[in-house]
Amino acid sequence: MRQTLRIARTELACLFHSPIAWFILAVFSVLSFRDFYNAYSHTAAIFLQSSLTASVISAGLCAKMVGTLFIYIPLLTMGLMARETSSGSIKLLESSPVRPVQIILGKYLAMMVMGLLMLLVPVVSSIYMAWAVPHFDYALALSGILGIYLLIMVYSAIGLFMSTTTSYQMVAALLSLVTLAALNYVGRLWQEIDFVRSITYWLSIPGRTSNLLDGFVRLDDILYFLLLTALFLGFAVVLLGNRRHSWPLVLRASRYAAVAASVLLLGWLSTQQWLARQWDVTAAQSNTLDDQTLDILSQISEPVAITEYVNLLDQASFKHLPIHSKNTKSAFARFALVKRNLVLKTKYYYRKNAEMRSIFFEGKNEEELRDILSMTYHTSPRLYVSADALDEKDFLASRNYTYCALLETASGKRAVLHDFEDMEAIPSEVELTTVFRSLICPPVKVAFALSEDERPLMGDSEKSMDAFSVQEGARYSLVNRGFEVYQADLNAEIPDSIGILVIADPARPFTAAAEAVIDSFLARGGSLLLLADRASSLSLAPLLDKFGVGLREGIVAMQWENFEPTLVVNSVAEEFLGEYPSVKDKKVSMTTATALELKDTAAFRALPMLRTSKPVMQTSRKAVSEQGFELRPDGKAVTAYALENRVNPSQRVIVVSDADCFSNAELTMFRDGLKTDNYGFIMDCFRFLSGSQYPIDLKTVSYRDVTFRESIMKRRK
Repeated sequence: MRQTLRIARTELACLFHSPIAWFILAVFSVLSFRDFYNAYSHTAAIFLQSSLTASVISAGLCAKMVGTLFIYIPLLTMGLMARETSSGSIKLLESSPVRPVQIILGKYLAMMVMGLLMLLVPVVSSIYMAWAVPHFDYALALSGILGIYLLIMVYSAIGLFMSTTTSYQMVAALLSLVTLAALNYVGRLWQEIDFVRSITYWLSIPGRTSNLLDGFVRLDDILYFLLLTALFLGFAVVLLGNRRHSWPLVLRASRYAAVAASVLLLGWLSTQQWLARQWDVTAAQSNTLDDQTLDILSQISEPVAITEYVNLLDQASFKHLPIHSKNTKSAFARFALVKRNLVLKTKYYYRKNAEMRSIFFEGKNEEELRDILSMTYHTSPRLYVSADALDEKDFLASRNYTYCALLETASGKRAVLHDFEDMEAIPSEVELTTVFRSLICPPVKVAFALSEDERPLMGDSEKSMDAFSVQEGARYSLVNRGFEVYQADLNAEIPDSIGILVIADPARPFTAAAEAVIDSFLARGGSLLLLADRASSLSLAPLLDKFGVGLREGIVAMQWENFEPTLVVNSVAEEFLGEYPSVKDKKVSMTTATALELKDTAAFRALPMLRTSKPVMQTSRKAVSEQGFELRPDGKAVTAYALENRVNPSQRVIVVSDADCFSNAELTMFRDGLKTDNYGFIMDCFRFLSGSQYPIDLKTVSYRDVTFRESIMKRRK
């Protein structure tokens, strides 16, 4: 140990007697402090509800350092051993009683001290932030700094080994950069073989520090940095030892192989689920599963198998191919750490579907397409089997051979997880919790009435309502939130399994048969969502009378500078929030809303659900369109009521005075300067109607470090 420390002191003296180390440290510090100042200034200039510690230190400064360290470390390590070789002093070291391991560890220890000096930038920045931000998240900052230091450890070990292989310092720096580039690319190699994929992914550097920057300390990440450091330090020790002895080539090579095999075996073991450990060190516990999620997982005692079905010929499945499989499986990682008997597997197949529209593929059969695309994605064609060879071929055919994940318990219970057509793509905790809960609590079945020219459930019409109901690629669709959606003809009996019936803007009055079916549905305790419109007021009036709710004449209008007066913005009524505090206050837009009024509600307890956000006037569309029309506010109007049966509280009814607020057109509408959340309101409606079974509402992470000290904010103003 004494010899190791002596070599380390000598190496540090050499580093700081050279202007290179000072220059690199100066440039690194100046640029890093600039990154900190930019992150700090940008964050202080905008309104945030997220952690300032994360925004400025972890996702700001530390993330920038991760992207630049690969430039600085090879320049610092390139002379560690190359300088000894070029000057001839290596012969003195080799002939001395100092062992190769002492030489390598001494040189490496000197770099670790240099790494501590480089950490002064995030440490000083964190100290300032701790003063500037009340409730600063110390553990999150320390986790990010730890991630930076572990990265320095690996880079230094790689640079030291490369410096040992040559007498030219610039060649050593270049070899280090090439090795780091290879470690960034190796995760894409041989992805069709599960065991090899685990090894190559383990060797891959990208993303290894992201968990630590997020305050999510995982044992496998820590072991990765330590083992990869040991791998290259072991190579350097073997190389020096081989120089001292004239061993046969086979023996020399076997020493390298022994080091590599030992480290890779330990690395493979570190990725196994039984060894997985995690610690969420953030003050807000932002990386920890919600209590509701943990409770649901605890209720599923039997093993659960998650099988991903990935179609090579489905254009949307690209992100699930072997090259990205580790990224997609990361969505299940936190669940797998909690539920140890969770088994993840993937089945790759090929089958043409409607999404395969490329002109390049026209005229080619499925086998030819398989060969072309497998070569394009650098995988073996043998990895993909025909859809006809799969046991679930009928199930996949019903889904048009698109990506899905099938969850199945040992007792045969099943649930399906869909893919999402958005930037995030992979499922979040809410979607995963929902699909796990459906294994113990069956989905709620919803039927949309389609017999009296009601609003279409699907289609190209702007009035269609499939965006929130049946679109599997929409994250906030009912089918992804614990519901099964059907269509119902009101002239035939509604199945007993249907719990919620939606009647949207019928164009004609109900027939006697339809009224009998609705009465039968209500008599057995079914819940009802009524979406009215000015044109359907007469058709719905008899049904609304059953619940003691009426539609006033005309529509409500609201004063705007930039929008039409017929646009009405509503807020969740205080009465409803008081009864259901889990519902979050949100703005809901309507384009032709009508004020609702209560009549005789003896059978139902009524609560205002939506109320206009500011005074409105009840008028006609013709009056609104007249030139020079001025609004005379009559007060706020109720545009949605929630009702509970006084005898059977599980039977619930919602009446909304504008069906357009549920339509595809309104859900996809963007109005500059006006933020509304119709999707959220729709989810609240179905949560109320289902008795809070679905959709699952997880708690929002609450951060405390969201503001700067008052003195700083005043100075900035």
